[in-house]
Amino acid sequence: MDMLTAQAAFDKGNLQKADLICRLVLTREPGQADAIALIERIRHALQLDHLADVQRSSAPRYLLIKAWGFGFWSDLD
Repeated sequence: MDMLTAQAAFDKGNLQKADLICRLVLTREPGQADAIALIERIRHALQLDHLADVQRSSAPRYLLIKAWGFGFWSDLD
């Protein structure tokens, strides 16, 4: 998968495929300018301009999931 395939998918209107390919390219080459630019074009085409810019840093990101506590299992008892 390369940026030519992503651009062809975008030109055909297959935005989901183009986005997926761009993100795969970015996992191999973080900061790849063409992939970032095409993701921005996809975001604009979907009218998602209010979302934050594509992350340009390679810093690790984390998702914190808080413990459920006693509420969940007490409902099952």
